[in-house]
Amino acid sequence: MAAYAVLISLDQTLEDFIQKNRNQILDHHENGRHLFQYLHQNIISLLRIFDDFPQKVSKWEEQIHDAANEAESIIEDYISLLIWDAEMSPEEEQSLFHNIGKVSVTFESILDEMKMGVYEGQGIGEEVPYVVTIQREEKEKLFGVDNHLTEIRNRIFSDSYVNRQIVPIVGMGGIGKTSLAKAIFDDKDIINQFDLCRWVTVSQNYNVKAILLAILGVENLLEEVNVSIIDLGVRVNQLLYHRRYLLVLDDIWDLDAWDEVQTRLRDDGNRSWVFFTTRREDVARYAKSLGFICELKLLDKETSWSMLEYRVFGEEPCPLELEEIGYDIAKGCDGLPLAIVVIAGILINTSLNQDSWLSIANNIFEALELSNNSYMKILALSYQHLPHYLRPCFLYMSVFSKDEAIRVSILLKFWIADGFIKPRNSSMDMEEIAYQYLKQLLKRNLIIFRGKSYNGRIKLIHIHGLLGDLCKKKAEEEKFLHFRDTMVEGITTTRRATFLGTELPYLRTLICTNSNNDFVSESKFLSCKHLRIFDAYPIVNNDFPSHLLKLCHLRYLELNFQPVEGFEIPLDICKLENLEILSINLRGTAAWMFKSFTIPVEIWKMSKLKKIEFFPPSYLASPKDESLYQLPNLLSLQKVRNFCFTEETVKRIPNVRKLDLFYDIVPTEESCSEYYFSNVGNLNCLEIIKLQCWSGEYYDLGWSMWSPLLKSMTFSSSLKKLKFGGGAVRATWEDMARIIGPLPNLQVLKVRDNVFFGSVWEMKEGDFENLRVLEIHVSDLECWVSEGENPLPSLQRLALTACPNLTELPDDIGNIATLESIIVDDHQEAIVDWAKQIEEEQLDCGNQLLRVIILYIAGKRL
Repeated sequence: MAAYAVLISLDQTLEDFIQKNRNQILDHHENGRHLFQYLHQNIISLLRIFDDFPQKVSKWEEQIHDAANEAESIIEDYISLLIWDAEMSPEEEQSLFHNIGKVSVTFESILDEMKMGVYEGQGIGEEVPYVVTIQREEKEKLFGVDNHLTEIRNRIFSDSYVNRQIVPIVGMGGIGKTSLAKAIFDDKDIINQFDLCRWVTVSQNYNVKAILLAILGVENLLEEVNVSIIDLGVRVNQLLYHRRYLLVLDDIWDLDAWDEVQTRLRDDGNRSWVFFTTRREDVARYAKSLGFICELKLLDKETSWSMLEYRVFGEEPCPLELEEIGYDIAKGCDGLPLAIVVIAGILINTSLNQDSWLSIANNIFEALELSNNSYMKILALSYQHLPHYLRPCFLYMSVFSKDEAIRVSILLKFWIADGFIKPRNSSMDMEEIAYQYLKQLLKRNLIIFRGKSYNGRIKLIHIHGLLGDLCKKKAEEEKFLHFRDTMVEGITTTRRATFLGTELPYLRTLICTNSNNDFVSESKFLSCKHLRIFDAYPIVNNDFPSHLLKLCHLRYLELNFQPVEGFEIPLDICKLENLEILSINLRGTAAWMFKSFTIPVEIWKMSKLKKIEFFPPSYLASPKDESLYQLPNLLSLQKVRNFCFTEETVKRIPNVRKLDLFYDIVPTEESCSEYYFSNVGNLNCLEIIKLQCWSGEYYDLGWSMWSPLLKSMTFSSSLKKLKFGGGAVRATWEDMARIIGPLPNLQVLKVRDNVFFGSVWEMKEGDFENLRVLEIHVSDLECWVSEGENPLPSLQRLALTACPNLTELPDDIGNIATLESIIVDDHQEAIVDWAKQIEEEQLDCGNQLLRVIILYIAGKRL
């Protein structure tokens, strides 16, 4: 929600301004601090009302949005002047307080009005009972749920389940949860097993009294409106006494709703069953019984087409000339049964010709929206039920393309930079809070999991295509984001846009593609002085656009250039003192002409930086001795060339977690010590390090083998992921076992290009106890043996490729209980035979999880 997002941002801006007290301005004016603190208290009160009464605040949202925009711009204008060393006259300072006073009055008025509106009648009387359903409808043919139905029938007819069973049916809106529940409820063989059957629709605005009356079988709810919930609970308990009952609770949204009902459902050990449908995974897992959750997934393409064909033509086949188009239409529904049902209704009333069907195939979302208003309402319920703090996070998904694999790390950084994430106290990590927000969206089935990282955390997600369309529609309606192809009333107050085509004085976020020189022209940015996020791709430009340096509120800057020549980063980049993310990439064939560029030493003065990334890998000068030159908040340093780990440098990046570094190795004795690799172990927070060492035209195999660079390297026990490549610097397998083997938290080890050489690797007992991923690519290794009987006890993925001489491997690898995949290539006959033997042994033991993947020259997999 746009208003809530602006309030959260203003809250943080005010808090930061009051705490820092820039230029001691709050100390110079008797009422100054009081004014800012009073405004801050009003904002906190408004946020509390949004949280406590989310359904009652829409009337005031536009007023709040505009007032918050104005207040934040006033404060940021003042901060901009201080950053650029401009002096303010007493009159200008007085004007600042005057303007803050005016906007405070506005907020006070809104707050008073809201308090009267939202608290009026609160806690008085009873809610109107929600209409419930206690009936069966005509049986329908279902698709994609046969396995679920079979399992449920087998469990119900089994004598193994004596106690009351609770089965949540969970999935996104429109996926068929209610249809599956009805199929169970309509099954005569199932119904005949029970003494009492009830179907109750709960929904978002649930009413406990209405639910209990429905369980009692009372159809005229108004007759019992004066009966207390306690009395109804007693009657339900009496009704269910020693009866085997089947209860379906359709559409549960809250943990509280479930708790209110389940405490009144007695369990007499007579094999009663309770099913409930929900969109929320957390509700399902909270209520599950014996670990059985019926989790519905999207239909595959073939099943989607089968369902669409049946819905349109019944038992008759689709005409051949429409089959291919029909298949594309089904595919466009992205496996969502509700969308298929609605589209089928459209096709039934459409001429059976290719042109008519093609028109629908090319505009599926528009057809769904126009044909069936209830379709959009069903999907929109998930959004409307979101707490306010999650709504802007969900709407941010509209920035990304349909079905795009979204990197979670980037998405979370956008949320943080835009001001959506507010920690409750200074010790809380904002990225961790943002990650928990992401997990909540996932549990509510609004986004889809697509991939995880080595440590099990979510790495990639995407949003269902039709939910993505809904997200974009909501973002437009709520003026959350302005898209290139839309012009709506009041767009000048927007804070986010995907292009810059008009004056947008309140703009905070600009994320766009297909940029050009005109796009970043100075005139276009005159009104964007409050910009926080700027992500553009690509920009064809000789130079770094110097006018961007005036955007002193920038927190996130990612620029992708297609440079011509002579690209440089200006020294004044340190003026961007609020910058947290800096990513500069030279793309296209021209980028390789430069090989690298030099990063000015002034970057070390940007103390708020959390991530620095460059491409191609470039040179970052060591910091000066002055105290200003340090990066205490830096977490990630990527694509940097020839980085020196001097003691002073290491002290200035104490919290860095990820390093991705490249080295140009010259085979001389002097180069062995100039990078100070022995100091890497002093980085006590380091979790990930990637090292690539190249030597170009100076490549010398003999020198690389005796070079002490890697042999002198040390690592902190915090290290979790390690990747070596390049081959210009090497060490023996014995060195590897000595340096890397004992690391207690190492989970991923990837070595390439003969970085470790020698014919034998002897793995010591107790080494690599937590290693989950091991990849060796291009190695002259011949024999890999293990001292212990239980090597690599936590291993999940093993990849051995381009190791043609490797013939002997530890036999006990096949006994690793956690092993999920072994990847080899067909040029390693001995390894292929070894891997296949392990797979057969595991299958004989009943383990069907292990997969052996053989890579062939053509890139195919067996």
